[in-house]
Amino acid sequence: MKYNAFLIFSAFVLIINFGIFADSDKHSTSVEEVLLEIRRELGLSLDDAINPDRVPPFLLEELGEAVMSEAHPDPEQHEWMENTMGGEGSESLATAHRWMGYRYLSGGYNYEQGYGMMGPGMMGNPDTLYNRIPYESPEDILKRRYAGGEINREEYLKMLEDLRK
Repeated sequence: MKYNAFLIFSAFVLIINFGIFADSDKHSTSVEEVLLEIRRELGLSLDDAINPDRVPPFLLEELGEAVMSEAHPDPEQHEWMENTMGGEGSESLATAHRWMGYRYLSGGYNYEQGYGMMGPGMMGNPDTLYNRIPYESPEDILKRRYAGGEINREEYLKMLEDLRK
């Protein structure tokens, strides 16, 4: 009798643990892995800036999920937050994840400094609203360098031609 009870208890523990570990892999893609996937998709090198406007929505969503997972690694808290945003599979959660991914790429999301996933002012420190670094495309950087006299017209035109290839 004790042996049967022990077997039933052991089976129960295994089933519970399997369920926990199987579910814990649900949000296991890291931000770095998603960024590499985005770079591959867009044909960018590791040195190229990622323009969030060019990232496909499914990758923005994946990035937002990864950012949220890093910001909230506790599975229960993560699930609670997802449920408040519409729950797994909902369009509202997908939209929230895409927004988080976009904000992450545009420099407007830093959970380590307390900005919150949705940006400063909403779930973070409103004083940091204007401290983010805006996205600057390679052409914008080139224009700025030319306008500032850092490069001459010939260099500017040559570099611009190279960028547009």
